Amino acid sequence: MTLAFSLLFCTLAWLLGGYPWTMVSLFTLAILNRKRTGMKNITVVCALGLVWLLAFKLTGDRRLFFPYSMLFAAAATSARGRWVMQGVAAALLFFAIRIYQDASQSVLLVEALITVAALSPALVARPKGVPNSATLAAVVALCSAIAFFGLAF
Repeated sequence: MTLAFSLLFCTLAWLLGGYPWTMVSLFTLAILNRKRTGMKNITVVCALGLVWLLAFKLTGDRRLFFPYSMLFAAAATSARGRWVMQGVAAALLFFAIRIYQDASQSVLLVEALITVAALSPALVARPKGVPNSATLAAVVALCSAIAFFGLAF
């Protein structure tokens, strides 16, 4: 059930955002499914991701890809297992996409600095087991908001 839901969300990400949004969500949802995070947690992450997708679709502001990606990187960090590596891998996927999109070095540097700040709450609030959905929602929303406001200033 979680796998089918994840694939449905990735299809929606493809339709609303295109390949970069899909790659980030597919990668992270694969981690969450592999770690048996649970349907509630996957639904929370996808619902918050959908907010960024819809905001992008309504505004056309490509910068919203950054907080969307940090939301998914924070979710990967919150999953059981090699949590630091999972979060780093999700963030590195974002940077690989940005390099492919020909982002300048100065933009990449700013995004890298904000990434460290944005993912800090996920590292600090790391649960021992599977996080409950309320905690996960709060942590990934905070990480995503830090990424958004970091780009705004």
